[in-house]
Amino acid sequence: MTHFWIEDTQSPTHVRWSIDRGLQQATHNYRDYAIVARFQDANTGKIAIVSAGIARGGTVAAGEFLTIPSNMELINARAPKNWDGQNMEFVLSTEIIDGAPRRPG
Repeated sequence: MTHFWIEDTQSPTHVRWSIDRGLQQATHNYRDYAIVARFQDANTGKIAIVSAGIARGGTVAAGEFLTIPSNMELINARAPKNWDGQNMEFVLSTEIIDGAPRRPG
């Protein structure tokens, strides 16, 4: 288990978001990724939001991203028209330097 990634089910042979565990452990400097999903929960009928990074840094960056209200402007700028209320997923990227995540993008 030396490589971890987020798989794009629409293009499973193309790995775009991955980390090398050896590099992560050796240098504490690497790029991490996180997925954020918003969907209607089938059991409750309510909107649910899930976020998780490949490694700790991606998870921290995703949580921070979601707690900054101005980041909704970034989502709105990239989301399709009339996306409000629809299920959606997006991937965030963050640079980890000395084990600390930077602002995701």
